Amino acid sequence: MTNKLTIICVDDERNVLLMLRNQLMHFFSDSKIEIAESGNEALEVIEEILSNGGDVALVIADQIMPKMKGDEFLIELHHRHPQILKVMLTGQANVEDIGNVVNRGNLYRFISKPWNETDLRLTVAEALRRYEQEKQLVKHQLALEQTNLELIELNANLERAYVELQSVSKLKDEFLAMMSHELRTPFNSILGVSECLLEEIYGQINPRQKEAISIIESSGNHLLKLINDILYFSKLTTDLVKLDIESVAIVDLCNSSLDFVKQQALKKQIQITLNISTDIEFFEADPLRMRQVLINLLNNAIKFTPTGGNVSLDVKTDQAPSKFVSSSNATKTSDSLEQVADNQEVLNVNSWIYFAITDTGLGIAPSDHNRLFQPFLQIDSGLNRNYEGIGIGLAIVKQIVERHNGYVELSSQFGQGSCFTVSIPLRS
Repeated sequence: MTNKLTIICVDDERNVLLMLRNQLMHFFSDSKIEIAESGNEALEVIEEILSNGGDVALVIADQIMPKMKGDEFLIELHHRHPQILKVMLTGQANVEDIGNVVNRGNLYRFISKPWNETDLRLTVAEALRRYEQEKQLVKHQLALEQTNLELIELNANLERAYVELQSVSKLKDEFLAMMSHELRTPFNSILGVSECLLEEIYGQINPRQKEAISIIESSGNHLLKLINDILYFSKLTTDLVKLDIESVAIVDLCNSSLDFVKQQALKKQIQITLNISTDIEFFEADPLRMRQVLINLLNNAIKFTPTGGNVSLDVKTDQAPSKFVSSSNATKTSDSLEQVADNQEVLNVNSWIYFAITDTGLGIAPSDHNRLFQPFLQIDSGLNRNYEGIGIGLAIVKQIVERHNGYVELSSQFGQGSCFTVSIPLRS
C-alpha cells in the first residue's frame, strides 16, 4: 500500500498553526498533516517520519520564529533533503530573507500572511503534483540507469564475442553460418511476444510496464540486427554467399537504395542529391548485394554527417580504373592499380562504373584509412561511442564489392568529410 504524502506545518504561534492544519486537512484529506512549533522540532519530526518509511512532500514554514528563523530552517532542510518542496508563509519577511532562502534553499513558493484559502489550496495542490512528478521521474531515471547498466554489460559481452570472432578458424565461420536459423528463432520469439504485450493482446499493461517492454523490443531489434550482420559476414568469408548476376537498372538501384535512408536523413535535415551519368543505363551485378553496398555506405554517410549537412550519390563510367577520385590521399581496398589493370585484362573488361557516396561529415584521418575495412574494428573509439555499430558494415561492403571483382576507394581528411567510391568492372 502506498504511503500517504506528508505535509509539515511549522509556526511558533499555536493558533495560527492549528488553523493552517485544519484548512489543509479539509482540502487534502488524502495527505497526512503534521505540525511543529520550531525549526528544530520540525527537523526531528521529518527525520522520524523518513526513518519510518514515510514520505514528506512539502514543508510550510513561518519566517519569524525564535532560535531558528524560517529561512535558516528551510536552508538546512534543503541541505538534508533537497527533494522536499518548501513554502514560506509570513507577513514580515524582508526581501533579503526571501532571496536568501530562494538562492540557498530552493524555495518553491512564498505565501503572504494572512493567507487566502484559495491561494493556499492551489499552491499546495500544485506542489503535491510537482512532488509526485519529480518522484516518478527519479524512479524512471533509476530504472533507465539499471537498464543502461544491463545494456552496457550486454554490449561488453558482445564486444568480447566479436574479438573472439576475429581469431576463429574457417570451420568456426562455417558453423556460425549454419546456425543462422537457430540464433534468429529465439529473438523473433522475444520480439513477437514483446509486440503482443505492447499491443495489449494479453491484457492491459500500465505505462511503466509498457516502457520496460519497449526497451526490450528496441534492444532485441538492435541485437538481432547485429547478429544478422555477423552471420552474413561469416557466410561471405566462407564463400557460402553466391552472387546472382543479372542486368541491373542503375536508376532503379540508386532510387531503391536512397528510399531506405531518406527517413534517417530527414530526421537530421540532411540534403541528399543523386547524379547519374546518362551514358549507361544497365550493368551486370547482383542487385540485392549491390543495394546492400549502397545502403551501408549511405547509412554511414548520414550517421557521421552533422545535422543540416549534405550527402550525394554520384554514378559515372570510365574506361580506366581510379579516375573518379583524384585525391592524392585516396586509399583502395585492392593491393595496387597494377593489380586492378591485370584484373581488367583477365576479365575482358572495357570500362568501369563508379558509385561515389560523398558526405560533409566528420572525415577520417589518413592513418586510419587502411584499418577502416577490417571487421570488428572501429577507428577512434572515443568518438564512436556516440554511434551504434560494431565495425562490420564496411567489411561487408568490401567483401561484396570484391566478389564483383571491384574495389572500394576512400578519399577523406579528418574534419572535412569523406568520399567512398565503389568501382565495378563492366564486362565487354
